Amino acid sequence: MASLDIALPQNMLNFVEGQVDQRRRAAERLEGLNSGEPIEVTPEYWERLREDFIERNSAKPSMR
Repeated sequence: MASLDIALPQNMLNFVEGQVDQRRRAAERLEGLNSGEPIEVTPEYWERLREDFIERNSAKPSMR
């Protein structure tokens, strides 16, 4: 792969970086769509997720 170094005015650099970020976020969203079989998200699902989180984090020592 070849590389090319160019100097851009700050406003053009900001534009290019913004475009790259948008494409990266779009690719991440697409990857999420292909992450497996969909599941139904119900109030029970959120409660179970919350309980699992509390259980996993209650055993960890505090960093304070």
